[in-house]
Amino acid sequence: MNQKYRIHKFTREASIDSLAYQMLQPLLKEFGYMPLTSSSLRPSALVTVLNDIATNNRVNIVEFGCGISTFLLAKYAKMNEAKIQLYSVEEDKDWLDFVAGFLKKNDLEGVVQLFHAPIEEVEPGVHWHNLSFVDQLPTLDCVLVDGPKAIQNKNIRSYALKAVKPKLASKYSIFLDDCHRNEELEILKNWSEQLGANRHLYYQHLGVIFSGQFYNIAI
Repeated sequence: MNQKYRIHKFTREASIDSLAYQMLQPLLKEFGYMPLTSSSLRPSALVTVLNDIATNNRVNIVEFGCGISTFLLAKYAKMNEAKIQLYSVEEDKDWLDFVAGFLKKNDLEGVVQLFHAPIEEVEPGVHWHNLSFVDQLPTLDCVLVDGPKAIQNKNIRSYALKAVKPKLASKYSIFLDDCHRNEELEILKNWSEQLGANRHLYYQHLGVIFSGQFYNIAI
């Protein structure tokens, strides 16, 4: 990749994120400061997920890794009186407590069910979230994977599909963040092959797999 292309790519992605940030403004109003870090979903990813929920009528959503996505999806549901339920799974108890407090402070508790699911060995040699939460999930039509943390185990997110596959509706979307990394790209490819469904890559970092008819959600 030459320098000119890198600059073009960076400029284009920055422009898309800038547009997405403007689109998110109605949801950001009246919030106090929300922590936004390099681990957070980028604005373009947040808008794309929200577009999918709004236009493709997603109802039961599970996310792995909670934070700004949790806040904005809950705010979207409240503002639009959308009958959605968000199930948020997090490995870090202290962070989950922070998220719970933020939701309570902003009167957003009703739409979100939080699960503390620490990382453990779920199969011989395979580490992922404690699986006790899975039986509590309904039929799912949207899955958002932005966790667990992949610092020590680059492929740790791959188990998410096996965990939720029995819960998937006939029509669904599965989002995988951080697909600018080779490990996530390989996970996306493997999931696509297992499901027999096409994969898409948005903005060089957000992977998506759809089953069933869907409307365009890209910005």
